[in-house]
Amino acid sequence: MSKTESPVNLLDAKETKGFLDRTVQEILLEDNHQLSHKFEDIRIWLGLFACAAAAVSHFFPLEFPHNIPVLLICCIIYFTCLGILELVALFWQRDTIVVTRPQKRNAGLIVESALPHFSTHYTLRVSLDLSQKQEPVAARVRLERLFDTRGSLHRATLAAQVRKLVQQCRSSKKGME
Repeated sequence: MSKTESPVNLLDAKETKGFLDRTVQEILLEDNHQLSHKFEDIRIWLGLFACAAAAVSHFFPLEFPHNIPVLLICCIIYFTCLGILELVALFWQRDTIVVTRPQKRNAGLIVESALPHFSTHYTLRVSLDLSQKQEPVAARVRLERLFDTRGSLHRATLAAQVRKLVQQCRSSKKGME
């Protein structure tokens, strides 16, 4: 058994969803899609900026009554950065598991997934990057089709579903042009 074929505890929805999400990412990488880390990089820089503001407020050389303006500015910067990070996580990134770079004549992909608690359906949504105005192509797959009774993944079934969704997404874009 390879790393991706190890048994999964199907009663743990978070573990199952995380395992399926990593496998979808591996399948896209096998198909020569390159991951885009642009938004992760922006989030890291925002986090570092917030930490820098916290460090400045903590280590500023003036004593307490005299450093209140610096503390206020640093707190405003810190909480603004954290607010932006939270808004990105809540509204943009919500269920996104993979963002790919645009390829030669193809736009990048945004892949989202959902596995609600106590559900037996794994939902995959594939859409073109944000510059395209297109509804996502979605598919719901029962976990019984993806795993055997021991919790081993039927990788070929998932790979076929992912490739089918990517193809449908690309073909629906061509139909819009």
